[in-house]
Amino acid sequence: MSKAKREYLLFKRTAQPELALPAFWQGITGGMETGETLEETAQREVHEESGIIVLNLLSSEYFYEYPIKDEWRAKYSKDTLFIKEYVYSARIEKDPVLSSEHNEFGWFDLEKAMELLSFGNNKEALTQVEASLNA
Repeated sequence: MSKAKREYLLFKRTAQPELALPAFWQGITGGMETGETLEETAQREVHEESGIIVLNLLSSEYFYEYPIKDEWRAKYSKDTLFIKEYVYSARIEKDPVLSSEHNEFGWFDLEKAMELLSFGNNKEALTQVEASLNA
């Protein structure tokens, strides 16, 4: 998609009541597998969740942490207390193919993307991406 104005690709996560997660808009997220670098993890997660192969990954040099909720405990080792997410961006020129993790996607300008994001850490991540792209 050749865009005159920058737009961000967001995904609407499929609700997961068993994890106390409603449907919500987000960027792609995911966990690191053994032996992967952060960049390899980001590339794999983008491909798994969107079908897009990313070659031009850019680090925003930003990360954040949040505590693991009791509902999520079974998915993590007992000594893991926080999830740390590192924030990357990439130029994408086609629409994604949705995985089962998401049921909708959209291209949004910064203002609309910020309105759609529910969580403060996601909003701050997008602010950091925008700043890194403008630097």
